[in-house]
Amino acid sequence: MALEPVRNKRKLKGLLSSIIEFVTLAGLMILVPAVVAADIFLIGYGTSEQSLTQISQALLLLLTMWLFAREAVRQPAARGMLVLGAGFFGCMLIRECDGYLDAIAHGFWQYPAIALALMAILYARRCRGTVMAPMSAYMTSRPYPYLLIGLVVVLVFSRIFGTGHLWKAVMQVSYDNEYKSMIQEALELLGYVLIAYGACRAFLGRAKPVLAPVSTSGRAHAESMMAGLPE
Repeated sequence: MALEPVRNKRKLKGLLSSIIEFVTLAGLMILVPAVVAADIFLIGYGTSEQSLTQISQALLLLLTMWLFAREAVRQPAARGMLVLGAGFFGCMLIRECDGYLDAIAHGFWQYPAIALALMAILYARRCRGTVMAPMSAYMTSRPYPYLLIGLVVVLVFSRIFGTGHLWKAVMQVSYDNEYKSMIQEALELLGYVLIAYGACRAFLGRAKPVLAPVSTSGRAHAESMMAGLPE
């Protein structure tokens, strides 16, 4: 009976945590159309490189890359995996800034992106023992689905749903490429918000690293607990 107040306290804490997470995510979802609306009604840059939407995308990618790079310094046991993550999001950031790099030469963004990718891969190869186990630990952590869904939204859904052929068929003679671009950029911003949120959940404000390996005793205890659950 003495354990009952402790259990109730844990349940209340879990409920409050879920409510806070819902409110946070709801606020982030509201932020996306608010940024797009600011570009349309206040700033007037549309979907250009100077638009608040594209600047927000770049800042979210910069934050995500920085979090992975910082953890690569703080967690030597997961350094290879974290360097790969930082390099990957760094390449995405370079791609998002292609409009500025095109001032040097058309398609110039590919060269720094390839160079960064090669450096990250070569560095991770030097510490290859810190790649697979931490990656497995991260992929089974609670923050990972946010990052995964964000990547799917950016790399797949925004490309398909924002294709010109779809909106030409819907809008017909009223079609304007600016509408298609705004929809695609808004979806990309949504994806980057989820990616950054997943990175923040994983690496900010944690006493214990999310990539800490699971001990044998801890794994055995978890399996025994699962075995006791009803079918």
